[in-house]
Amino acid sequence: LPLWEGLDRVNRVASSGGYRWARAVPRWEAGLLRESLGLVYTEAGLAALRAVEGRLGVYTLRGGSRRIEVTVLHALTFFLDAAVAAGLSLARLVAGSWSLEEARRRLNEAGVYTELDLEEDIALFASTRGRLPGPGELAAIREAGRRRLRGASA
Repeated sequence: LPLWEGLDRVNRVASSGGYRWARAVPRWEAGLLRESLGLVYTEAGLAALRAVEGRLGVYTLRGGSRRIEVTVLHALTFFLDAAVAAGLSLARLVAGSWSLEEARRRLNEAGVYTELDLEEDIALFASTRGRLPGPGELAAIREAGRRRLRGASA
């Protein structure tokens, strides 16, 4: 998600009364963040650590299939009212779903290619080629899946 798009989502929630507060990871907590990433690794946590340590710049995610520009803003966590945020997001499409498949079907009908779709397409690639896709192939798999959804909804 590009930084401007993430901030736009925060702005929309805030303009609807859903902003609660924001907190930056202070420099003195960088060691704790690094230690916790050793226990539970997340790419979002790594972006925050890089921001706190001043290691700004463009990095790849998801095996090179995505890029993130780390800025000092990645050290921030915005706390938002969950009900307000959910009402302004794709969550409203899946509210009341009885299963993961039903939720995915609703998202797919709205033209959203999900992470589950990507994982299944990766599994199909691996089963037919005997290996996992490389970074360029991963991006191509995602784009083909998105095109497939657009074609199905047309």
